[in-house]
Parts: sequence; structure tokens; C-alpha cells
Amino acid sequence: MTERRLHGNPLQGELDVVLGRARNLPVWGFPGQSNPYCRLILGEQAVQSRRDDDTSTPGRYRHPVWNQVRMCRCVYGECVSMCVCV
Repeated sequence: MTERRLHGNPLQGELDVVLGRARNLPVWGFPGQSNPYCRLILGEQAVQSRRDDDTSTPGRYRHPVWNQVRMCRCVYGECVSMCVCV
């Protein structure tokens, strides 16, 4: 594969990831007191959602609703893995 470049630098772009919602999460701690969030790891970058209680449309503790878009930078031709943790 030929590396694509712009002005001598590898092409870079953005990956927008929509963190929508989760369903049927296990209960942690006392029921009703969980405040789940989502963490997205792409290569060496890590971004995190707000906690469910901090969103405009909080769900129930087992069914959080985040409705957020998070952005990660990507380099053309780079192979990285993505991990989503809830």
C-alpha cells in the first residue's frame, strides 16, 4: 500500500463516533445508584462520555442514554484497534 501524503505529511482525518445508549447493563453497587459512562480507546487516544446523570436525557441506571459524538484523529494507513468500555 502506498502511503498517501499531503505537503509531505501523512494524510490525517477524523473519526466521529456516536455514543448513543446501552441496554441491560449489570447492576453495580446499590440498584439505582449506578451512573454509567462509556470510554472509547483508539490507539493511544482515549475519550469518555459524560456520565448518565450529566446528560440531557438520562436513562435508567441499566439503560443509559448518552447521545454524544466524540472525535478521534486518524492517520491514513495506520492500523489501530478500537476498544469501547462501558
